[in-house]
Order: sequence, then C-alpha cells, then structure tokens
Amino acid sequence: MPVFTRSFSILIIEDNPGDFVLIEDYLRDQVLNPNIKNTTTFKDTKELLEKGEIFDIIFLDLTLPDATGKQLVSELLEIAGDTPIIALTGYEDKDFSIKTLSLGISDYLFKDDLNPSLLYKSIIYNIERKRISIELQESEKKYRTLFHLCPIPMWVYDPETLRFLNVNNAAVKHYGYSLEEFLSITIKEIRPIAEIEKLEAVIEKNKHSISLYSGIFNHRKKNGSIISVEIQSNKIIFNGREAKLIIAIDVTEKLKAEEALKLSEKLFKALVQDGADLISILDETGNYKFVSPSASSIIGIDSNELIGKNAFDYIHEDDRQRVVNQFNLLKRKKRVQISPFRFKNVNNNWIWLETIATNMIDDPAVQGIISNSRDITLNINYNQKLKQNFERYESLAKATSDAIWDHDFEIDRTYIAGEGYRNLFGYNVANQFSEELFWEARLHPDEKESIIRSLNDLIENPNIIQSELEYRFLKADGNYAHVCDRFFIIRDNGKAVRMLGAKQDITRQKIEEQEKEKLITELIQNNKDLKQFSYITSHNLRGPIANLLGLSSLIDNYDIKDETLKQILSGIKKATFMFDDIIKDLTKVLNVKDHISIPQEDLDILTAFEKGIAQNETIIIETGAEIKTDLNKGLTLKFNKAYLESIFFNLISNAIKYRSPARNLKILLSSETTKEEVILKFSDNGLGLDVELYKERLFRLYQRFHDHAEGKGLGLFLIKSQMEALNGSIDIESKVGTGTTFILRFKR
Repeated sequence: MPVFTRSFSILIIEDNPGDFVLIEDYLRDQVLNPNIKNTTTFKDTKELLEKGEIFDIIFLDLTLPDATGKQLVSELLEIAGDTPIIALTGYEDKDFSIKTLSLGISDYLFKDDLNPSLLYKSIIYNIERKRISIELQESEKKYRTLFHLCPIPMWVYDPETLRFLNVNNAAVKHYGYSLEEFLSITIKEIRPIAEIEKLEAVIEKNKHSISLYSGIFNHRKKNGSIISVEIQSNKIIFNGREAKLIIAIDVTEKLKAEEALKLSEKLFKALVQDGADLISILDETGNYKFVSPSASSIIGIDSNELIGKNAFDYIHEDDRQRVVNQFNLLKRKKRVQISPFRFKNVNNNWIWLETIATNMIDDPAVQGIISNSRDITLNINYNQKLKQNFERYESLAKATSDAIWDHDFEIDRTYIAGEGYRNLFGYNVANQFSEELFWEARLHPDEKESIIRSLNDLIENPNIIQSELEYRFLKADGNYAHVCDRFFIIRDNGKAVRMLGAKQDITRQKIEEQEKEKLITELIQNNKDLKQFSYITSHNLRGPIANLLGLSSLIDNYDIKDETLKQILSGIKKATFMFDDIIKDLTKVLNVKDHISIPQEDLDILTAFEKGIAQNETIIIETGAEIKTDLNKGLTLKFNKAYLESIFFNLISNAIKYRSPARNLKILLSSETTKEEVILKFSDNGLGLDVELYKERLFRLYQRFHDHAEGKGLGLFLIKSQMEALNGSIDIESKVGTGTTFILRFKR
C-alpha cells in the first residue's frame, strides 16, 4: 500500500476516542511519520490554533460537546486560515454535510465509509485543491492590481448586454464618470449617437473572435467632449463568464498633432500601433516575473519568453549603467521615472523606451517592481515633441556654447533657447520667441541679400534636410562675428514645417585660417627661394671646381721635387674631388626632391632588379656573391624606372660593401602583395647593424655605420628620398652579425 514520502501535520477534532484511534491507525498506515494531534472540544481547538501552530489538514467531527453545526463550522473556518478542513459525519447528517461545502469546508467523509485509501485520496485532493485556490486568488489580486495601476483607460464589458463589468482608475479619471456610474451604463452611452450603428456592427463582427481587435473610434466623456481613442479588444474570462477586455488609448492630441504637422499616413499608423504600454513586474535584480502580452506588439517577443530573464541584458550597453543607477533609486524611493533608453527587440534592432518604475515589493499582491514602459521611437504627439524640444534646447544650451534656435513655419516664429545668444553675441533673448526680423536685421549689409536668397533656396528645395551657412552677424557691441549656422529642416511631403539650428562663432577660426593661408604662402615662397638658392649655389660652384680639377690635372704633368709641396698639392686635389662629389650628390638629392610630377610606368620588377645586378656585375663576380629572387610571377608595379633601378643598384652595392668576411654573401629579393601595397624585401647575410642604436640616423645624409669599407653615406638617404617622392616607404630590420632586411612598400 502506498505511503506519503513526506511527513504531514494533521489535527483531528474528535471527541469519540474509538473514532480517533481508528482514524489515527488509517493515517499511520498511509502517511510516513505523521504529526497527529487530537482535540476533543472547540475550546481546546481554538486555544491550539491561536497559539500559531500550523497544520497541513484538519479533520472535524461536526458534533462536539461545546459546539456543533453551522456555528462550529463558521468559527473554525475563521481561525483555521488557509488550512483545508475535512468534515467527519454520519449518514444522518448528510444534508448538513453537503451544506458545509458552501460554508467553506473543503470536503466531507462519512465515518462508516472510512478506510486508509479514502483518507489518502481525500488528503491529497484537498491539500492540492486548497493550494490551487490560493494561487488563483493571488493571481487574481495581481491582475486586478495591474488593471487598476495601468495609466491607460481599461474596462471589461459583457458582450451580450454591453454593460460595463469593471473599469480601472485611469478610465474613471479620464472619462469623468464614477465607478458606480460606469457600472450602471452600457458601452453605447460613451459613444456619439451618430456612431452607435458603427459600434454595433463592429461588436457583431468580432463577437466570437478570440484574437486581439484594434481600431480608432470617437468616445464621449461625461462633460460631453468628444475624444478619439485607439481601442484594443481581447476576449477574456471575467468572474467565470465570457467578457471583453478593452484598452482605450486617447489619441486625440496625437491626431491633432498629425493634422498640425501633416505627417504621412505611414508615420501616423506607426504611432498608433505602438501606442500600447509594456507593463511588467521585476524582482529587485531586474529579472522578469510577469510581462504583459503587449510585449509581442512592442518588441516582438512573446511575454512568456521573457519570464526569468534579466531586463538589463536587453538594454544598450551605452545606456545600461545609467538605467541601473536610476533603477537602484527604488531602494529608497517609491516611484522613479527612468529617462529614455535603447532596448533590443526581436530583430536585434534598438527601440527607445521611457519607463516609470514603482516599488511594490511590500505589496503581497505584487511582490515586485512594476515597470510601465512606452515605446517613444515614433509615438510622440505634437505637444510632447514641442515640450521635449524646448527641454532639449535648454539643456543643450547649458552644455554648449552654440546659439540654439527653432523656427516654426506654421506660426512664422523663432524660439531661441539657452544662453548662447547672450554669451556669443551679447543679446538677452534666451528662452523666448524673438521679434520679427531679428536675424535678418543683423546680417552684414554686404551679404544680407545673398544669404537670405541662399536660405530661401534651401527651404524651398524638398530634397534638402540639413545644411549650413557661413556669414557675418552683428553683435550687441557693434562688431561683426563670423558664424557657422547649421540647421535641420523637418518636412511634410517636401514642405518645410520646422527648422532647428545652432550658430557657432567661428571668428577665431576664420582669423586662424587667414593666418594659416598667409603662413603657407610665405613657406611656399621661402621654399622656392631656398631651392633657387641651392640651384644657383650648385651651378656657380661647378665652374670653380671644374677649374680646380683642370689645374690639378695639369700639375700631374710636372715633376715636383719638393715632397712637402707634392703632399700639399695632393691634398688639394683630393679635397677638390671630394668637393665635386658633394656637389653632384646634392644635385641628385635636389632633383629627387624637386620633381612635382615624376613620370611613372608599369615596370617588371625582375627586369629592374637584373639591371641593378648588371651595374654591379664586376664586383659581384669578384666577391662570389649569390643572388636569388622569390617574386610573384609576372609581378609589376607603377613607379619611375630610373628610381627603381637606382634603388636596386644602391641596395646591391651596400650589401657587397658590408658583407661578412666570415661567409659567402647571399642576397634574396622576395615579394608579397596586399590590396593596397606591393611589398619587396631585400635581405642579405652581411655584417648587420644595431637598428635601435642608429635608428635616428639610419636614413640621414652622409651617415656611415661601418669603417672598414669606403662609402659616402648617400645611398640610403637617396633610396628613402626616391621612395617617398612616389608615396612609398622604406624600413629596415637588422641584427649584428646576422644580416639585414630592407622592406620597400609601394602603393598600388
């Protein structure tokens, strides 16, 4: 026979010892280690329960020495709380036993029919039924609380009689009827007479529909005013019978705004469809405990999928910490309005929500934080937009030095926000509408006509959404400021309805630009003068040097006996040749640096490299140098032919000069390509050098890093100049005693 695996606490109210013993035996036969207590009078029972002892179930004999019948049942129910009570009775009390069920007794058993199995089933059934009953009551409390806390008017009506069955506080406040007045009328009585027929047709059409129905209708308030409302209707069970739940969103102002701003039909429909609020209950950490069905229409996620998940995981990371900080204020505040934030919808797109959070953790019917969120991505009526714009302008004006303005074409007035006009231009017109012609009257006379014409052209062009103008603007002190006026035009079907802008004082910038242009002009001229000086110097020195070289050659024809004189003449000759080399080197550098447009062509890299090898052929053969290539097949690049051949000549020449005496010289030219570059790597196994030690001097003119070989230190400088002249670059990787790799990068 099955036995309960958990221990139950059971109270048996029975004054007959024989009956108690029988029931106790049956229970011990079915329940594992039951905690059974027995009272024989109502007085003892009351004292026991009032001490606070809790039982899982109570068995009650309907006839006690000090109480019996209806009075006994009623008083016991009052002190037993939520504990299920099973009445024990005889067949002669059958009628009363049935009546006890209506009084609140969970079940009744006839003593003559008792057996272990029957007791087992009765205990299981009644404990579970009581639990479910309690949960249903709590759930109903929660839904009723949400119903009445919702800021949107809501009501429930009977689809047969059309009478109101329940109305929330928002509807009472919005429509002006008291709750009693609502419950005494039908939904026809809040409609204009002309629309009753339309209402009846809609009701008949959707009478048996279980899906959500929505539409826009006219309603009449108690004071007779007509409002436009968006109705959302759904079928529900209310107090055990079929009913309709209505959410009525007043869109009167929204429709007026649509008319005033002449918004497109598509935008209007979007505003209406996103009008419902997202209501949810969260725990203290932000986990969803309840989410209203409107989650599907607002964020595209079924409300059940959100239960147990954390709301902050759906908030944009840039907004998350701010929202968390505001949410945490609920620890010491009852109600917090959370500023707009971005929330991820089912498509991983971001929508903007504004939320009011109310701490109702201590409310047993809610036990959480009620979050009322509204999608404000599109659904903002004209008055809200205007108010938010003013608030934004004022906040922006405090945070920026710009002069903020907002022009309404419908009323042809310009609103000036913040302190920008005072701080920048000295005018005390902050946070008010400016007088007519305020802006036009302060334009510079030389520019006024053209600026006004340009602005009107931009306004009339339906394709222009944003633009800017630069002009001079008269300050309060009589001086003119250069301003950059950036603005955004709001249009309806191409027609400008609003224009918002911000002026910046760019006077200093203009002055700096003028000074910069002047400085650039001076630098260009100085550069030209320096180049001209260099050419003149180079040219003028060539004559005397040529004479010295000629005289030196003539001296070689004479037999000079004086050794001191011979040594002096030899030094003069050597210095003359060195001077000639320097002038030639400088001329080469000047030629590279001065070419504004260097001719370029598609070059075969291997062919140019072989030309560099040929120019060094004699010394390559003498040293036994081994030269290899690893180039992409058919690789070409656009470059100057003479420059490329010169680069390869100097690289090969340097590698031979600074080869290692300890091993045969090996040279490798390899390549790689990217979308943007052709990269050549010229590697040797020569002496190498300390790159970190010489990094500041590597590519300077006349720099040498080894003393054992002759050289002028011109090659690397010339290579770098040639590469940079055509937007290329050169870099070096080297290790002492191992070798060197030059990395050449050519733009594709």
